[in-house]
Amino acid sequence: MKRKIVDRTSAPASKDSTGVKLTRLLGHDMVHQYNPFLLLDVVDSENPEDYRGGFPLHPHRGIETITYMLAGECTYRDNSGLEGVIPQGGVQWITTGAGVQHEGHFVENDQMHYIQFWLNLPRKDKLTDPVYRTVGEDKLPIVSFRGGKIKVIAGSYGKHRGLKGHFVPLNFYHIFLRKGEKLTMKSNPEDLVMIYLFRSSMLLSDEEAKEGDLLLFGTGEEIELEAIQGNAQALYFSAPRLQEPVAWGGPIIMNTEVDLLRAFEELRTNEFAKSKPKVVKK
Repeated sequence: MKRKIVDRTSAPASKDSTGVKLTRLLGHDMVHQYNPFLLLDVVDSENPEDYRGGFPLHPHRGIETITYMLAGECTYRDNSGLEGVIPQGGVQWITTGAGVQHEGHFVENDQMHYIQFWLNLPRKDKLTDPVYRTVGEDKLPIVSFRGGKIKVIAGSYGKHRGLKGHFVPLNFYHIFLRKGEKLTMKSNPEDLVMIYLFRSSMLLSDEEAKEGDLLLFGTGEEIELEAIQGNAQALYFSAPRLQEPVAWGGPIIMNTEVDLLRAFEELRTNEFAKSKPKVVKK
């Protein structure tokens, strides 16, 4: 059975508190419909003034942050001294768990194209040890087919494996589809599936979607994608739904207000994120 579009969102670009010009497609008001996907931000600019401010030191707890650099690079550093670079075409997956404090800054480039989304952690894993995973494009499998190709960033596609979700089983793909070509994506019928279309337009299960749309799909087993006006690109996300209460306090997301208050008290007393995160490859 084909999945049908049940929600469609797009948003104008706006500026965050540091002046970074971004498009926020998912946020606080949509959490109950999209959980475990909590936030989705996009920076897509050829003007360094749009992103020069970067993201100064800030905390996280209770989530995983996944950053995909389609163009350009982003440096990062945390309060334990851990630092590095997310390379062009690469991905960083941070299990913030019990807590991290970090900052990120873009390396000036002809084009900056950055995607970050937050994946909720189940209640039992909210305070797990923090872990950083940063992987270059050369470590991510690419599956070619007659009409295009799929980069497997996380999860699996056939026998091909990307990064593994250790707490929430995530599939995250970058799809390239040539004009006039079709692709059928199959999924677990009960998983939540969404697609972000960021280049050209497509038919998705016979409904037209335009560049910049984020589409949420209902239950079913497959989605048919067709590039109708030009070579198209999209990001595909799927994961089991998370049916748990959400207490959202900025970059800290827990299950109860009591949990949030505890986290902010630790920040106030400088007891937050005292242990150095682990660094792993996969």
